Amino acid sequence: AQSPQIHWVVSWLWKTSFLLWYPYYLLGLWLGNKIIKIRVSIPILVVLSCLSLVLQMGEGWMLMSNGGANPGTQLKITNYISCMCILPIAFWYIENPEINPKQGVLSKIGDYSFGIFLIHILVLNLLKKFNFYDSIPFPVSSLSVLILSYISIYICNKFLGEKYGKWLGFV
Repeated sequence: AQSPQIHWVVSWLWKTSFLLWYPYYLLGLWLGNKIIKIRVSIPILVVLSCLSLVLQMGEGWMLMSNGGANPGTQLKITNYISCMCILPIAFWYIENPEINPKQGVLSKIGDYSFGIFLIHILVLNLLKKFNFYDSIPFPVSSLSVLILSYISIYICNKFLGEKYGKWLGFV
């Protein structure tokens, strides 16, 4: 059976609408400004994150078996569930200096997160130009996009300086 086709206008709105990223923005804004607090224990959030990742794989497998394109990374409801479990864990880690004394990798990625968001599609499209990229397994390919995006933003900030980097959203 063929999967149902979505009207191109609905598909375009879904791909370009702010409604996709707005929940993440709000969560970060509310947590960062202490409007909301994490009231669930971190071990429970870790268990929920693992369960949501299993659901995500199941939903991706179901989409793939029904002919869906790119079922691993396309937007799915389970992506939101996973992120709403994982983001508070990352925030908790960053906000606890006794656990994260040197303001490690997550803090550095967080400093450039908007720039990474802006540039990662360009990096992904450039990597797809190389034939070997499609043979790289999923977690490694995602990490390579993240690392190259981070390096790109770092270089841009060094080259442009903080003032112009902020104008472009890289800082």
